[in-house]
Amino acid sequence: MAAEAGRVQALLTAYRWVALAGPRTTTGVGVVLLGTITVPQLSLLGGRYPGWVRVWAVLAVGVALLAVTAMLRARSRLVAGLGWFGGSAVCAVSITLWVLSRTVGLPGLVGTVGRWDHPGATAALGLAAAYLVLHVSLLLGVTVARPGHRYWHD
Repeated sequence: MAAEAGRVQALLTAYRWVALAGPRTTTGVGVVLLGTITVPQLSLLGGRYPGWVRVWAVLAVGVALLAVTAMLRARSRLVAGLGWFGGSAVCAVSITLWVLSRTVGLPGLVGTVGRWDHPGATAALGLAAAYLVLHVSLLLGVTVARPGHRYWHD
């Protein structure tokens, strides 16, 4: 089982042929993606949305701000990693809520069922997916984010 997991990881990391050593760039891209994901969440605070949507928006923005702070200011890899996981949680829940609201509907949002044409929500979905892909690349070791160190050898 462990040998199979090692082969899958080797395949996903392109057998270590691809390695991007730009920790500040990777962190910057992650911060920008997470920041742009929170903009549509802020728009949920206004308008006629149910209370649970407003609570989600406040929670998402709060967790995203904590995650960005941890990613930028942390001196330990553990705290920075928690920031990345917090951002991934916001993205995963955002994607899940978006898909559920368009397919089965959510309480108080019955008008969104079947409405796949909202450009702002679609853009946020794409940005959230890009953040998740970036985080997975960090976990697989393809990219590096600060304050981590990686020693690659040819």
